[in-house]
Amino acid sequence: MKALVTGGTGFVGSHLVERLSKQGYEVMVLTRKPELSQFFKKNNIHMYSGDLRNKSSLLDIPGHLDYVFHLAATRDSSGKTECYDTNVEGTKNLLEVLCEKRIKLKKFIHVSSLGAAGFGRNGKPKREEDALNPCSFYGETKMQAEKEVIKKKKNIPFVILRPCKIYGPGDKKILLHFKFVKYGIVPDLGLKTRFMSLCYVGDFIEAMILASKSSVTDEIYFVSDNKIYSWEQFYSTIAAVLHKKLRTIYIPQAIMSCFLPLLWIISRLPQPFVSIEPTTVSEIQSRDWTCDPSKYFREFRYNPRVGIEDGLKNTAQWFVENNFI
Repeated sequence: MKALVTGGTGFVGSHLVERLSKQGYEVMVLTRKPELSQFFKKNNIHMYSGDLRNKSSLLDIPGHLDYVFHLAATRDSSGKTECYDTNVEGTKNLLEVLCEKRIKLKKFIHVSSLGAAGFGRNGKPKREEDALNPCSFYGETKMQAEKEVIKKKKNIPFVILRPCKIYGPGDKKILLHFKFVKYGIVPDLGLKTRFMSLCYVGDFIEAMILASKSSVTDEIYFVSDNKIYSWEQFYSTIAAVLHKKLRTIYIPQAIMSCFLPLLWIISRLPQPFVSIEPTTVSEIQSRDWTCDPSKYFREFRYNPRVGIEDGLKNTAQWFVENNFI
């Protein structure tokens, strides 16, 4: 089986590439900087130089592929122009090249985001039938990218996955929360309990592979571990993993909101120790950063293997081994 992975050098993508390679797939990775992927070269993974924003750079994609896993995306911190050009125009360019080359895919797995759908409301997790209400410009571009995929359904069988927060070893975006706990500055935004959905990276990789192998096409699914966590539970688990006493600092929401402009500036600076996005505070503020994955569980008999305790323990171990905490 031949599989092309976009975003294969990123956090989730690198885990996917490794898993596919171990399962005997012939894996090809599309990347703007193939020279940075020494690990892949050592493991006989084919690297293709290409930029989703430049359609002509995609013409060297092989003419025969069984699967495409489209994970490449750019976040808000890169600026609206690059975010739109990569997430929307990039997806459109990739799909057009696949069609023009008349590649007969078994499945196109498009990794979208809970952000494309928006927050849950009134304690109810987001479901597939709910109206879309993207929570950021990034979310808007992911929603538009989904529409580009759907336009090609006559030629390209697809499954769109909307994961919640994916975490695990290698996830620098979650590092900020570990540092909160380590230095005793965990934010408490008031009396209302706030909730989130999570999915361990290894389990999400399994979810993608299950979707690719199934006979299901032209469907959209939310993916999580099917549990809802409070932020207090999330931080308490990190504290237990780090053997720290959990301490919280009350920060009124009005004051927290004032940090958003500063957070945007920080997000544009080089981040050698903490990867941060300007949407981070919005996610913390949201009462229901949650989704309902029951449709996916029902149709794919999905069974996540890693719970929050082991997942955050594995993540912490990776941070320690790589000198992040």
